[in-house]
Amino acid sequence: MWRCRLVYLLLIGFGVFFYIAFIGYFSYYFLLVILVLPIVSFIYLLLTWKFLKLEFVVDDKKVRQNELVSIFVKRDKFGLGAIKFKIDNKKYLLRGNQDKFDISFKHCSGKILIIKDYYQYDSLNLFCLKKRCYYQIPITIYPKKIDFDFSIYQHLLPKDGEEVYAINQKGDDPTEIYDIHKYREGDLLKNIHWKLSAKYDDVLVKDNALSVSEIINIHCDFDEDDDHNDLVFSYLEVFCTKLLENKYKFLLSNKEITSIKEYEDQFKHLLWNKDYYPDVTKHNYEFIISYYGIKRIEGGHR
Repeated sequence: MWRCRLVYLLLIGFGVFFYIAFIGYFSYYFLLVILVLPIVSFIYLLLTWKFLKLEFVVDDKKVRQNELVSIFVKRDKFGLGAIKFKIDNKKYLLRGNQDKFDISFKHCSGKILIIKDYYQYDSLNLFCLKKRCYYQIPITIYPKKIDFDFSIYQHLLPKDGEEVYAINQKGDDPTEIYDIHKYREGDLLKNIHWKLSAKYDDVLVKDNALSVSEIINIHCDFDEDDDHNDLVFSYLEVFCTKLLENKYKFLLSNKEITSIKEYEDQFKHLLWNKDYYPDVTKHNYEFIISYYGIKRIEGGHR
């Protein structure tokens, strides 16, 4: 580092002046120590270079978009100087007494920070050697928190004791009609809809409805724009959290979510992959989350 080298040059100049101005053994040995010390420091760096290794540990708090997060660096106790490395084309310098650096991320996602090499300085920070390595630092960046009024969506959610019927599959509940079709051979006479048959002068038969559980199905609309995806994740996080707080179960990426742990695992998976495969079966309570916001999909159609 140029400051340490400048200080050392000034120290050499002082040593030479002291040697010339004050003739004697003390000034001689003083200058000799100044000249020999960097050599000893460099030799020590060479001897320990082979055994050097680093360990990177992310602060265990939840990392959020645009917030500083600390990454701790554990080094071998060899008494060496600073280290210099680069992450995402940004250079970092940790002096001998520093054990962490701060970093922030513009977009939420799953990300692996890679360090392919670093420079290790000697104890005096005058010389450095490049050491090749391959360190991977996996880190999950969660979206920034947003204000959210859950009450405006509550009237769109299933209610306790509400009878819910499938919108794409008939069943055997005679109290609810799923569809009407013309009479076909094999249809039961008890399913004939006599009033409609008389009205349209044709034999019409009722398809009974299928009673189903109240399932909320959430679709995520990701695209190639990271700013858009950040908003999708922000809406998704707060919406899912509110659903669980209000004891709603739901489907997210084809997985039924019944607890905070299941939700966190699935949400983390989406942050890393951004892949979403919607359930091919349509449900009565479907929501699509895009960067425009949260919208109920009426009748199973977008």
